[in-house]
Amino acid sequence: MPKHPYGAALALLLSSLLALGGCMHGQPTAFPTAPLQTETRAGGGSLSVYSDPQDAARYAEATDTNGYVTELRFDDDGDGTWDETVDRSTVTPVRHLVIILDSVPFAMVENAQRQGRFGLFRAPSRIVSPFPSMTDMSLNEFLGASPSAGLESDFWDGTRLHSAWNGYARADNSPWYQRVDWHLSYRAHGTAYLQPERTFTAELADIERALDRAPDGALLAYTVGPSALGFSEGRAGHLFGLASIDRFCQMLMRRYRGRIAITLLSDHGHVLGPNQMLPLRRTLSMLGYRVAKRLRSPEDVIVPEFGLISCAGIYTLAPSRVAGDIVRADGVELAMYRDGDGVVVRSRDGRARITRGDDGYRYAPSFGDPLELQPIIARLEADGHVSAGGCIDDAALFAATTDHRYPDPLDRCWRAFHGLMTYPPDVLISLQPDWHWGSPFIDQHFDVEGIHGCLNRVGTLGFVMSTEGDLPPALRMRDVAAALAQIGVTEPAQRRAAAEAD
Repeated sequence: MPKHPYGAALALLLSSLLALGGCMHGQPTAFPTAPLQTETRAGGGSLSVYSDPQDAARYAEATDTNGYVTELRFDDDGDGTWDETVDRSTVTPVRHLVIILDSVPFAMVENAQRQGRFGLFRAPSRIVSPFPSMTDMSLNEFLGASPSAGLESDFWDGTRLHSAWNGYARADNSPWYQRVDWHLSYRAHGTAYLQPERTFTAELADIERALDRAPDGALLAYTVGPSALGFSEGRAGHLFGLASIDRFCQMLMRRYRGRIAITLLSDHGHVLGPNQMLPLRRTLSMLGYRVAKRLRSPEDVIVPEFGLISCAGIYTLAPSRVAGDIVRADGVELAMYRDGDGVVVRSRDGRARITRGDDGYRYAPSFGDPLELQPIIARLEADGHVSAGGCIDDAALFAATTDHRYPDPLDRCWRAFHGLMTYPPDVLISLQPDWHWGSPFIDQHFDVEGIHGCLNRVGTLGFVMSTEGDLPPALRMRDVAAALAQIGVTEPAQRRAAAEAD
C-alpha cells in the first residue's frame, strides 16, 4: 500500500493517466465460501454440499480418496433429491477456458490443493519460467511469440533508449498480448496495483462475461490482479487470489453442469516478504562508471529503470569488467554476460562459462561454482548423462535441477542472450531474494511485499494445472502449450502455431 498520503495522490494520478478510457467494475457470479455440509462417503472420499441462502437449489461435489472431484450433483428445486449426477470422467466439455494468473508461485498452489482447494483440478505441475523471470519473456515463450524487445519496455537498441511508459502502454514489449482473447488494458495496470482486490474480482467478472460471448466456447484470458495482490499484500494477497479463483472455477463448473474444461497457469513465481532497493546507479558511479544515455567509452553505462523487479540490465562496452565489479555489491547474487560463443556467470566467489553443444550444455567453472551445479553434474556423469566432451544431457539436467536453488540454470542463462530478447542487456544481474531494483518513484511510495525477475527458485517456479488430466511434473514454459495439447487443451498450442507462422 502507499506509504503516505502524498505518495498515494501521486500514484493515483499516475494510475488515472494509465487507465484513461477504461475502468474496472462488477463481480462474478457468487459461489458459497464454504460447503453447507460435508459427509464421508462409503469407501472413502467425501461429498460436499453447497447452497446459497437466497436460493433453495443445491450443488454437490463428490471426491475420491485423493481429494479430486469425480462427480457433480444438482438439486435444482431444492426438494432434497438429486436431479442430475454428472460423472466427470465421461462428460464432454462444451466450453474451454484457460486463465493466466500473473505471478502466482507454484508452492502456494500446491499447498492450497493439499489443504482442500482446487479439487476440480489434477495436481499442479511446476513451470520453469525463462530468465529473467518476467511476464513478457515468459508468455512470449508460452505462445511462441519470442523475442521480446528488451528486459522491460525501456531498453537500449544501440542508438537510443526507448521510452518506458509509452512503450508499456502500447504493449511494445509484449507480442504475446495479441494472442490472448481477454486482458485488462495495460493503461489500467496502475489502477490494478492501487486496488488489487477490486481489480482481480472485476477481472473475473469480465472473464465470465467474455466466456459467455465466446463464439466457439473457447477463451484464453490473462489477469494482472494476482501480481498486484502479491506485490502489495504478499502472502495474504495471494491467499485471497487463490480462494477467489477456486470459487470462480467451482461456480463455472456448476453453471455449465460439468461441461467445461478449465486450465490455470502462471507466468513465474513471486518472492514474498519485505525487500529493499538496490542503489544500482549510485553503486556503479562509486565504482567509477558514468551513468549515461549513450555508450561512448568503456566507462559509460546505461541502466534502464521502470518497474520494481529482482533483476537488472546494464548496457556497457565493457561487460566483463562491469559484471566482475557489480557482483560484489550488496544485494547482487549473480551477474552474467555473453562472451564469444559462451555465457559467463559470475558470483561473488565464482566464475563459470556456459557453452552449448549438439548433445547439451557444458558448464566449466574457472574458480568456485557460481550456479552450485558441480555436485549435480558429478551424479549425472556417474549415471552416464555426460558425454566424453563434457556435454550434459539436457533432459537429465532439467529433471535434476527443477527444485535446485537455480532451476534449469544453464538453459535459462543461455537463452537470455540467445533469442529471448532482441536487445538483451550486455550484463544481466540476478538479485538476492530480499532486494529489488527499478523505479525510485514506485519504491518511494509503495511498500513492496512481492517481487520477481531473479534466477532463484521461488521467483522462478510458476504452475499449471487442468481439469482435463495430469501433466508432467515440471515443464519449461516453451513446452507447456504442447503438453496441454496432449491432454486435449489445444487452444494455447493453436495460438502458438499461429504466432510462429506470422
